[in-house]
Amino acid sequence: MPGIADLRAGRLDSPGPAPILDRSGGPVLRPLTAALLVISMSPSAHADWPIEVTSPSREVIFTDLNTTHWATETGSRAQRAYAGLYTSMHESLDDYVLALDGRTLEPTDADRAVVTPWSMIREYSEGVRETVFLALNDAALFVRLERGDTGATTWSISPRVDLRWIWKPEKGRYDAALAASSGTGPDFADFEVIRVGYVPGPGAPDRLLMAVAEEVTWSGNQRPLPTTHPRDAARRAMERSTPVEFTTITGPWPQGQDHVDLVFLPTRGAGDRRSQLEDLLRRRNSLLAEREAYFRAMEENALRTGDTRLDKAYLWARASMDQMIMNTRGAGIYAGFHWFTNYWGRDTFICVPGATLVTGRLDAARAILMSFLDFQLVDRSNPREGRIPNIVQPGSLQYAGVDGTWWYARAAFRYVKARRDAGDADREFERDFAAALRVMIYGAERHAVDEHGFLRHGDGETWMDAGGEADPQSPRGDRAVEVQALYYNALRAAEWLAREQGRDEDASRYAALAERTAASFASMFWIEDEKRLADHLNEDGSQDGQLRPNTILALTAVEPKWPQLLNDAQVRAEVDVVYEHLVLPWGVTSLDPRDPDFHTKHLDLANHYYDEAYHNGDVWMWLSGPMITALTRVGRTDEALGMLDVLVSETLDHGAVGAIREIRDGTDTGEREEFGGATFQAWSMAEMLRAMHEDLAPAMGWTR
Repeated sequence: MPGIADLRAGRLDSPGPAPILDRSGGPVLRPLTAALLVISMSPSAHADWPIEVTSPSREVIFTDLNTTHWATETGSRAQRAYAGLYTSMHESLDDYVLALDGRTLEPTDADRAVVTPWSMIREYSEGVRETVFLALNDAALFVRLERGDTGATTWSISPRVDLRWIWKPEKGRYDAALAASSGTGPDFADFEVIRVGYVPGPGAPDRLLMAVAEEVTWSGNQRPLPTTHPRDAARRAMERSTPVEFTTITGPWPQGQDHVDLVFLPTRGAGDRRSQLEDLLRRRNSLLAEREAYFRAMEENALRTGDTRLDKAYLWARASMDQMIMNTRGAGIYAGFHWFTNYWGRDTFICVPGATLVTGRLDAARAILMSFLDFQLVDRSNPREGRIPNIVQPGSLQYAGVDGTWWYARAAFRYVKARRDAGDADREFERDFAAALRVMIYGAERHAVDEHGFLRHGDGETWMDAGGEADPQSPRGDRAVEVQALYYNALRAAEWLAREQGRDEDASRYAALAERTAASFASMFWIEDEKRLADHLNEDGSQDGQLRPNTILALTAVEPKWPQLLNDAQVRAEVDVVYEHLVLPWGVTSLDPRDPDFHTKHLDLANHYYDEAYHNGDVWMWLSGPMITALTRVGRTDEALGMLDVLVSETLDHGAVGAIREIRDGTDTGEREEFGGATFQAWSMAEMLRAMHEDLAPAMGWTR
């Protein structure tokens, strides 16, 4: 058995135990083996990953690619109630405070932070360093403290614990215990915290463990720490929380060592975890190497543009996007951090091409698509028959939203096509997909399709869903333009699959339905006087006159191989109108700035609730992807590249490190600090990746 000195030094590794938390609900998408650690590259061949942050502080998010994520900042304590260590939408560790000889290391005192997708390092004066990373698939958060040239004789840590559901920051009462100087070694300590009376949801932890391979002492004290979070206070939502600080776990600086290693582990159920914790600490170095190797492997088939800054942004977008492919209730994609740490069907299916298909992760695409098929609504009496859920989270499903089902059909067809292009047709999935399409289409025909072949729906059932059906802030009932295009696309996919499978009668029926929709589309949606499409048809069949970017979604949602809904002249005219009026220097706005309903700022609470601006002026970063596609299709590559430059800047220079946010204000704020939307949004990054591969690479000659 390895000695405790080897454990402290992090020199030994052994096979890890099974994950502590219940991972039921779907396959683990990334089996990691020792072979992954061997990458035949010299250090000089490695891409330039590190992003250095001095000021202002930027948010950092790591996931374990499974159920757990860690959200923090480079140069400050958490400015959001959502920061911390979360598993299946439940927090456990809020933060921690390190000290040397009683001198607290405040992140604000760090000279700089260096962030990669595998770790964050804060560097302080006198060579003091703090390194933090989250192990893949293990939910284990590691912290290493190096004393540098300080000559410190003691170190300490004060964990701040907040065991709670993500949206319920109420005060909790805790029991805690420190087990030290016992077990497998004389100087191994583990600390356990349990919230009294707390019953977590499915797959979530009910306790937090901490371990260190050193002899430590603890006073037994704990204190509530009421905290106001500035970033959330700007929204007047989730602005306060009350973690409990356990002060202080202290140890002498270990003789002959330059570092101290700790591990935090959220878990569920009582039991002796000492051997598991000891094993995690023993494997600390290899777990970090494993995480680094996982992301560095992306360099092997990366898109090469010839521009080092663009190549770096591409790799970061790919790594950040990949971190959002999770396994909390089957395979899926988190919509965004911080408050969308669940699966949104619509977002997931928009993401699938960029998140998985263009990067070659076909097995991940399959797992995600099959996972959602399990939740399809098949009750023939239900008016939502055939729908794929719009929200999937532990313990609940939600089917509101008309478009997610048809985005699913588009993503699934693209997966089928990608498999065939790779010479590896997935016949089993094709059969399942064809059956699901049949339920989708027949359910829609029974409950929602009008005499023109259009899908009817509620005011708040498209992606512009602020306020929901109860209080829609951007009402788009009852026939939105992109919904009809997506439905038409699904009918063509169903026709194609039926013919491939020899079901000619079904194919003919799908073709007839598609042709009915196509025949109605141009005549009813095209506004001839303005040479553009209407955003939606009202209940009485009249055209809505507001200019919105959904018309570009309608153009790009239909596969190029199908007969198109508009002719070439109409397509060019539509792209010209939208580019002229909706494309701002910092992205695509959700409403024409000339419209009286246009809101210049998302957060302007003295004048309006932010949902009023969400789709009525806010710039949505994901819309740059469809707009780039539309521009390249009509030969406007220079404008498309200009839009990509904005995404590159967002990824490398602003907001969360290496990620693209959800929204920006309708007017340029200059300082770029906008707290209203998600800071780390999946479809923003997925659409950047998809557009780079599918649209710009062929136009620019970029290669892998």
